[in-house]
Amino acid sequence: MDTQLKQLIKKDLNLHRKFIPAVFAAGVASMVIAAISEFAFFVGSLLFITTLVAFGIMICVYSVTQERDKKIHLFVLSLPITSSQYTWAKVISSVICFAVPWAILFATVVAAILGLDSVLDSYLPYATLVMLYFLCNFCLFLTIIVVSSSEKVMVAAILVTNVCITIALQAFARVPSISQNIDTGLIVWSPTVLMIVLAEIVFCILCLSAAVYIQKQKTDLV
Repeated sequence: MDTQLKQLIKKDLNLHRKFIPAVFAAGVASMVIAAISEFAFFVGSLLFITTLVAFGIMICVYSVTQERDKKIHLFVLSLPITSSQYTWAKVISSVICFAVPWAILFATVVAAILGLDSVLDSYLPYATLVMLYFLCNFCLFLTIIVVSSSEKVMVAAILVTNVCITIALQAFARVPSISQNIDTGLIVWSPTVLMIVLAEIVFCILCLSAAVYIQKQKTDLV
């Protein structure tokens, strides 16, 4: 990785790292609320989902959209860097900013499932699919924001991705190996679950690769 690219990534990380502790705190608070009662579980789950989704949107808006609106990207592109380096820097820095609290919260969720007697271990495959879906959701939104400067497209992307979250949660819960074993306490990593996990990881990679590739084909980044 060359020096210019490292500097661009470092710049964005320095700008957004202050949000990471707040996101982690909000995520943990949501989990604590969810453990209080059955009703609190739904409230805490909603807060947890909102925290991750809102943070992902905020990273994309501040890192890409706002910089584009203020024409800061034109100044950056006037430096001795290529458009591909600029796009890679945006993608890498944005993913790191989101992935750090996401990974920590994911690990916290896993620890809670395996460590608390009040939570069945059988929820682990479902939680894994859901947490990876949030990463997919972020990567898709980031790709859309990177390749399109239209506010209408951004708003549409927010609406569609938010609606799809509810659909995904219901779909994962209906995976046979999950629905059939959720009350047994057994952790079952069925071929279907593993296939979905792999598909989610590949989806993230394809989204980020598409963002860089599409931007590389453009002749006008204004």
